[in-house]
Amino acid sequence: MKYTVILTEEQGRFQATVAGLPDCHVKANTRLDALNTIRDAINRLIGRSEIVQLEVPTNPKFSNLHSDVPWEWFGAFKEDPTWETLFDDIERQRSTD
Repeated sequence: MKYTVILTEEQGRFQATVAGLPDCHVKANTRLDALNTIRDAINRLIGRSEIVQLEVPTNPKFSNLHSDVPWEWFGAFKEDPTWETLFDDIERQRSTD
């Protein structure tokens, strides 16, 4: 895997920082040492990390959790004619699995 490393020299010392991983940075006396050391730092960080992708809705809905009572809506769909069909479909799926 390739990582973009920002390499800077200041007062004769080199600093390497991985773009996108701001906590992954090193300082060294030479350019080569900085690159080798940052490679080791990346390996250590990735070795103890887990990379996951999360899907987050673009327009999340927020509610006041203190005032939302789950049973407040109990029975709200009792007159819905598709309710039984939905549960029948669920039971059919369960029996085929």
